Amino acid sequence: VEGHLLGKSIGLSGAIVLQSPFEVGLDISLKDASLSPLLGLVSPKLAEFIGGALSGKFRLEGPLARLRLLRMEGALTDAALQLTEVKVKNEAPVHVVLENGVFEILPVRFSGTAGSFFAQASYQVRGPFDLHVKGLANLILLKDFDTSGVFETVTGKGDVDVRVHAAPLQVPAIVGKAVISEGYMKLTTLEQAIAPISGTIYLNYPDFSVPAEAPLRAVFGGGPVEVWGKVVANPARFEDILLDLRMRGTRLSYVYMPELETIVSPDVTIGGTALVPLVSGNLVMDRVRYSGRIELRSMLVEAA
Repeated sequence: VEGHLLGKSIGLSGAIVLQSPFEVGLDISLKDASLSPLLGLVSPKLAEFIGGALSGKFRLEGPLARLRLLRMEGALTDAALQLTEVKVKNEAPVHVVLENGVFEILPVRFSGTAGSFFAQASYQVRGPFDLHVKGLANLILLKDFDTSGVFETVTGKGDVDVRVHAAPLQVPAIVGKAVISEGYMKLTTLEQAIAPISGTIYLNYPDFSVPAEAPLRAVFGGGPVEVWGKVVANPARFEDILLDLRMRGTRLSYVYMPELETIVSPDVTIGGTALVPLVSGNLVMDRVRYSGRIELRSMLVEAA
């Protein structure tokens, strides 16, 4: 047998016995093969979250009529993956084994601008797919999701531990957590940055949550800030992310403009979306200082 699939991205060579149980001995080669169609065979919904391109070589042996007796072994020399907007690449060959009806991707490190992660996965033929990712993320990856310019600058670290479980024809379950440290965030709508940011964010996709008993802690305008609540992700548009947050701060220096500075203590809820947040609650204003020049004479003339 000699042939190609999906254009020329998948090559096949070897032998197939055209009699049940259809014993095969095939060498399979991948050259920049698109991952999404392959994942679509496992779970169409999973293919919406994970994409990329694969290159490598494998040896497949056994009876096609008895899938659990098939054996395959090989390695991906190049695995460029894209998880929604996050792009990573393997640092070493990705070893793949098929035995007893179960595909296994042995632990390997992936890295990119988003951080560095260990990943391993398994897929039971005609059954569920499981993926475990653990490592250190760079919070700059939030900029990759921001199509509306909400963030001016984002830096920091997130110690992540995420598991994906996808059964055929079901929406994948994505759960885990990220422990944030040394976070720095500058929004385009604020004069000052929010830093340092620390705390734990829990993921049960599409929900990202922070419990009230263990809020995210940060410093803004020289004062402490605590934030907790929930954010509901929208995979189509970052600006449509739904907010359900509570924020509390003490004596924060807030600069409205270079000449106007206030000291405020907020206790507010934040709803709406990432692009159009709706803020309500209490705001205690401790001090207002205006350092601009006021022309009293011209004001009196205009008043007259």
